[in-house]
Amino acid sequence: METEIVATEAANRAIESLGKLDAAAKKFREVVKNDLTSMKASSDRVQTEVAQMGERYKHATQLLTSKEFEHALENAERMAAALKAISALSETKLSVAVFGGGTK
Repeated sequence: METEIVATEAANRAIESLGKLDAAAKKFREVVKNDLTSMKASSDRVQTEVAQMGERYKHATQLLTSKEFEHALENAERMAAALKAISALSETKLSVAVFGGGTK
């Protein structure tokens, strides 16, 4: 009879332990699932941003190598040279003399 009681108690503890183990495993799976979901969302965001950066880089490269940009740079260089030449000019004095030609 005593063996039966000990066996029953051991079986009950084993069943209780299995229940706790099952609960811990479920909680672990939920945490892992949440972590995987977060990682996937982060990965998707990074992939989207990388794709956007690639498109923007391509657009910037096309813009910077276009004929219009080349023409704008040439104009800017000419303007810079003209401004430098203007700033290098020394002050010039202009004298005007008016002579009245007549006899008195």
